[in-house]
Amino acid sequence: MRLPPAFNSPACIAARLAYLLHLGALLTGLVQAVGGALHRDAGALLLAALLLLIGASLRAILRRTGWFERCRDSFATFGLDDADDPQLGRLIEKRGAIERLRGTPDFDPWALLAVQHEIDAHVRDHPGPDDAETSLQRYRPPGWR
Repeated sequence: MRLPPAFNSPACIAARLAYLLHLGALLTGLVQAVGGALHRDAGALLLAALLLLIGASLRAILRRTGWFERCRDSFATFGLDDADDPQLGRLIEKRGAIERLRGTPDFDPWALLAVQHEIDAHVRDHPGPDDAETSLQRYRPPGWR
């Protein structure tokens, strides 16, 4: 299965949601199993087994479709690491500083546009492991075209 190029495509969001559900089911199942064992409650142990089964099933589905590693890596490396590309990090920080001025007399929309064009050009000229268009979508603010 080829993974879709868009970082926030519906398939990618669904996979990340399934990944979070898998983590929650496994964690809740473990806590429920410990609680059921301590209180000798068969119903709690049955619920724990069901939650662990759901978590394991989601994990197997994500692994089989190739989404597990991608979701794990996206949560492990959330955000931009300045060590990966210091110039891009500086440009994003500059854009953030300009955005924080929004609503004040010092806000300059043309400066924001110029920095966004610099970011677009930098990402286009220095694509990372993803293709350039995916990287552009990832570092654009929400609603930016």
